[in-house]
Amino acid sequence: MKFLLFPLAGALIGYYLSERGGVGIGAVIGALATIVFTLAGAGIGLLASLAIAGIQALTPETEKGHVRACNGEALCPGTGEWIASVDARHPQARTFNVWNRTAYVEEGQPFPDPGSLVAGVHAAEVTWRWVRPSLSEES
Repeated sequence: MKFLLFPLAGALIGYYLSERGGVGIGAVIGALATIVFTLAGAGIGLLASLAIAGIQALTPETEKGHVRACNGEALCPGTGEWIASVDARHPQARTFNVWNRTAYVEEGQPFPDPGSLVAGVHAAEVTWRWVRPSLSEES
């Protein structure tokens, strides 16, 4: 969403210059400003997605022996912060799959009951993904 600001800024500058300068040079400068700002926004978006892909490529499947994902019925394989999600086709996916659906779970303990979070979601339908280790393991 942030990257949309560049094309919008270019369009506003272009509009302002074309209104101020009439049909002549102001319109040309306005069109150029729109193109430059649009390309800048696209370039920043591309760089951000490349950086994220690079970070993901460098992250091993397991860190410090932690499984990266497990079923909601399993016991937690490692102490840390975990995020829950259900398949996108699940009837409650829009309600359940939110960025802050996380839990701090200790190794060997069961994951939180998803039915107490959102009605109609069962533990067997939930995938828990490891976000980060416990604070004592980070230091």
